[in-house]
Amino acid sequence: GKTEWIKEDSFKKKKIPRSFLIYDDMEFSRLVSQLKECKLRPVESLHINVVSANYPGDVNMFLFELLTLGMVSTNVDIACLPSSETPTHIFIEIASTTEQYLLNSLPMTGYLLFNHISWNIKSLKASQVINSPIQVTCHYLNLLDRNDIDSKEILFRTDKAIKDPLSVERCQNLIEKYFFNKGSKDISSFRFFEIFINVLADQLVRFSSSQFFTVDNLKLMVEETNIRKLILGTLIYVSKDFATRSIKTKEAQLESTNAIDADDENARLGTIVQWDDSNHLI
Repeated sequence: GKTEWIKEDSFKKKKIPRSFLIYDDMEFSRLVSQLKECKLRPVESLHINVVSANYPGDVNMFLFELLTLGMVSTNVDIACLPSSETPTHIFIEIASTTEQYLLNSLPMTGYLLFNHISWNIKSLKASQVINSPIQVTCHYLNLLDRNDIDSKEILFRTDKAIKDPLSVERCQNLIEKYFFNKGSKDISSFRFFEIFINVLADQLVRFSSSQFFTVDNLKLMVEETNIRKLILGTLIYVSKDFATRSIKTKEAQLESTNAIDADDENARLGTIVQWDDSNHLI
């Protein structure tokens, strides 16, 4: 995603990326104070990550002064880019919003060089650490894809734990098939994918540790031979619902709510629901 691209480009320039987060309720004076506390060093690049801004005018002025003057100031604070023989590289990441409202509310960004990162599943970098969320998830998806989920175990916390990670290409194919399919084709966001993976992996580790759902014990307790497949399918659905619900909720709000001022509504990043608010009864 955007953040990973910034990290890679920063490392190519032999700089260490330093994150500076901008979100709601950050007026100009607070932005200056936060940057002053940042104490940026010459070996670092500045990664300004704008996730939301209900004071877009203040954020825009902050960016203008910092990029043109190399400093920002108020009556009580002053913050400067570090003195160095090489220029300080500044990256600005703007969160995706409905109709790019956040980006359009910061006109200063229109005068800068920009790189639009389009969605491509082949850009997904799957960790090769066996206990990473994506490997945990993809090992289960792999069994499901091969129709082996009700006959084979996957262990992560014992001496019999799996040791060989799935290839990056295999992980990409599984994720594309089981997440970015049908109703989720338009959810082309690494952020929502990350939520999906983390939620699902957490549940799958617990699932693999439960003695109730081992292949042998299920054979003794029930006649059905597809219990594990049903549970996994439900966990995938729940995790996908949790990850994508913010977008669906946002769309529903925009369609049904007329009493809310349009500018106030668009200025919000979106409604990220809490786990307790999601429909996850299994």
